[in-house]
Amino acid sequence: MDLDHHVRQWGDQLAAVTALADDRTRDITAALTGAGAAAARLVLLEALSEAAGEVTEALLDAPGSPTVSLRLDGSRVFLDVSVATPAEAAAVAGDDGDASARVTVRMPERIKTDLDHAADRDGVSVNTWIVRALTGALSRTASGASAPRHNPHRITGWING
Repeated sequence: MDLDHHVRQWGDQLAAVTALADDRTRDITAALTGAGAAAARLVLLEALSEAAGEVTEALLDAPGSPTVSLRLDGSRVFLDVSVATPAEAAAVAGDDGDASARVTVRMPERIKTDLDHAADRDGVSVNTWIVRALTGALSRTASGASAPRHNPHRITGWING
């Protein structure tokens, strides 16, 4: 995705807004458009980073789900979607079969039905699915990843250029 295209659109919109203004106003708008291009790129990158973080956070509910990150190369932004292989997902949040605790959980029938479908979809037992989900949630909490709007792939700050 080329940010220059979107920054040019922003400049075109500013020019259209001031098209009927006097010459001085149009000159000021043109100067501000040129000077504000770097700031506009940063605002776009910030919005895209926030969106990628929200998408990743929503996807993290399922074990082995993909993550979305942004990579900036000049004026181009690349969206990277990383998907853990089934072996990686199992290694991170697997059921080692060495259960040392038993817990009884009461839940609404609708959640139980959704749980059964999720486990079937992933090809694992309900117990394994729950252990993976809990392990993933606890590892995100321990690493601080559960805090809203914090993404280790997110870059913020100002760029001079």
